[in-house]
Amino acid sequence: MQQGAARITDADTSKEAAKLNTTFLQHQVLLTLIKEGPMTAEQVSEFAGISQQSLTPRFRPLVEKGLIMDTGERRKNRSGRSAILWRAIIKEQTMHLLEEDYE
Repeated sequence: MQQGAARITDADTSKEAAKLNTTFLQHQVLLTLIKEGPMTAEQVSEFAGISQQSLTPRFRPLVEKGLIMDTGERRKNRSGRSAILWRAIIKEQTMHLLEEDYE
């Protein structure tokens, strides 16, 4: 597993997320889902400010690590197609991220 990275200038939440053995893009997905709640990949991309093409491949590894899941629900994206609604699976190791200030 690859350890995530956080810069010295990053918020404490980013430094903590780096400890979850995720890549930078994976923990951007995870933090967005924790902060904003269930979303489609397109919505995560918009909130994170990172292209959907860059973020979409990051979802499967997070599922395999047990950090996010498909809710079974679907939402229409901008193209009108149904998209998976993803949510973070809050575990003891990630719960403290909810209590941090993301600003």
